[in-house]
Amino acid sequence: MKNQICLLGLRGSISVSGPQFAAFGGATSTMAVYGKPETNQEITTDAIIIDAGTGIFNLRKHLPSTVKKIHILLSHLHLDHIQGLLMLPEMFNGELEIVIYCGEHEEGSFEEHFRRLMQPPIWPCTPDIFSKKVSFLPLPKGDFLLGDVAVSTMQGAHPNGIDIFKLTFQNGHSLVHVGDYEVGVKPDVDEKLREFAKNADIILMDGMYAPEEYESRKGFGHSSWDMTANFAASAEAKKLKIIHHAPDHTDAILLRGQRDIMNKYPNVSFAREGEVLEI
Repeated sequence: MKNQICLLGLRGSISVSGPQFAAFGGATSTMAVYGKPETNQEITTDAIIIDAGTGIFNLRKHLPSTVKKIHILLSHLHLDHIQGLLMLPEMFNGELEIVIYCGEHEEGSFEEHFRRLMQPPIWPCTPDIFSKKVSFLPLPKGDFLLGDVAVSTMQGAHPNGIDIFKLTFQNGHSLVHVGDYEVGVKPDVDEKLREFAKNADIILMDGMYAPEEYESRKGFGHSSWDMTANFAASAEAKKLKIIHHAPDHTDAILLRGQRDIMNKYPNVSFAREGEVLEI
């Protein structure tokens, strides 16, 4: 069984469309982790989804037919990370068992907040029409297992709070997902994350801004791509994929940024929608 990580959506804030975004994609934050059988044997498996932006609509293009249950880990409650749940067909049709986990970043559970969102006049239907195979659970405290994947969490530096996830696979390789994060605003959290992500095989981490944009956006909860690359190097990560691309960053801007970064950090690149990584 090969562990695959499929990047389904990589934009922050809002989704975008148009030919100028074709290379890196326009859907908001979602990634899927699943085991791909190496033979034609039909083995029932689970998948782990991190965040549920509009990228979750790409799920069925990539998800193996062997997957019958998905565990959705929500890093936080901001709309670009949960909006895909509003109309994901599998939330209604019962074709998959879906378990949604979220930490308590504000008073009340994610299910309570989500029910308030899915109410007229903001939304025409409520979660009461979801499949009975959908459930909401608090994010477990401490380390836990999802199938044969060990999951560790820590709190990050982002307005209203965010959970950072580390997935460790049976082969010993690790993936660290840092959805939204601002390097430098909480040095103690930076130090904890540096240790948490040390020697990770792959880090997926927010690098939303170009270096020249950061000063005017300081405090918004996101890093520039050079800040993210410097941080990943200090954590001795083997590979960094920069995510959470700004909605106004076209392919041309991102390609130029990637060229600049790779001149200094050859193991760093900008993630692309639909890209599949093996670990």
